[in-house]
Amino acid sequence: MEKMSPKDKYLLVGKTTKPHGLRGEVKIYSFSGQPENFLEYKELTLCDLKGQLTGPMAVIKSRVQGNTAVVKFAEIVDRSAAENIGGYEVFLLKEHLPAPHPGEYYWQQYEGKQLVHKDGAVIGIVKELFNSGAQDIFVVDTGNDEVMIPVIDDFIVEETDNTIVVNLPPGLLEINVSPVK
Repeated sequence: MEKMSPKDKYLLVGKTTKPHGLRGEVKIYSFSGQPENFLEYKELTLCDLKGQLTGPMAVIKSRVQGNTAVVKFAEIVDRSAAENIGGYEVFLLKEHLPAPHPGEYYWQQYEGKQLVHKDGAVIGIVKELFNSGAQDIFVVDTGNDEVMIPVIDDFIVEETDNTIVVNLPPGLLEINVSPVK
């Protein structure tokens, strides 16, 4: 097992929950809320409770059951082995990500980018994204504070490899500021 690799190499896609059946299948909760995504994955990496990566694990077959994916790994041969990986985080190499559909994006493609207002004023760095239920939200580190900005197509003017240029309504930054802890 290797130590947890840099965030830019892997995407956290889910978490193992419990074994399924006697032949080593494992139920995986999908963090995207779309367990059908697991039908496309051919290889996954698990991270144990101590932060150690298992190395690549071959996906033999997968199917959707309710709100989870049921996955059979070549390396997990029976129920006992499946029980041993309960609660593990499930990662996908980013190079194995399928291309997003038009109008869709992966959150990690925005993390670390500089957010700049169209007038040239630097707002900060996108630290993370989350879904508020209504829409996705940028959490931006301004250096002194954090500000939350809704990810709305009309706000995004331009995007490059390292920068997102936005046109925000007056007052939006001021009402969404929270001190960095």
